[in-house]
Amino acid sequence: MSTSQVYAIDPKSAAGEVIDGEAVIISHIFGTYYSAQGVGAEVWEFLEQGLSVAEMVHLLGARYDASAEAITESLNSFLSELAKHKLIVERETRSVNGELEAPEANGAALLPFSAPVLETYSDMQDIFLLDPIHDVDEAKGWPAQK
Repeated sequence: MSTSQVYAIDPKSAAGEVIDGEAVIISHIFGTYYSAQGVGAEVWEFLEQGLSVAEMVHLLGARYDASAEAITESLNSFLSELAKHKLIVERETRSVNGELEAPEANGAALLPFSAPVLETYSDMQDIFLLDPIHDVDEAKGWPAQK
């Protein structure tokens, strides 16, 4: 995966929200739900914001005690997992404009880095698939109100 690559949450096949540091994601296609905590939840929020892989690596590198290579490798693996489950899609590649500014650390020490993990749950798959959701809001992916 290229660092200038941009991925987006596919509102036709997935909906998710970050609650108390955990991304809770539902697949409309498979009826499976997913959880990603910590760095995984941050990445989900980055995807909602439309950030490129390079921007994600930069922001995570400014927050966590890990090399850019380790972060990039973990991030690419996580994004591949999301794509495999059809939760995200590739968007048009864009260039990152110059050097990104590092977020202010406010004197805080870097946090220990742990690779993002996508946990998969299929125990409610039959129930999710019984309730057909066809009208999906393009912006958020949640069912649209009639």
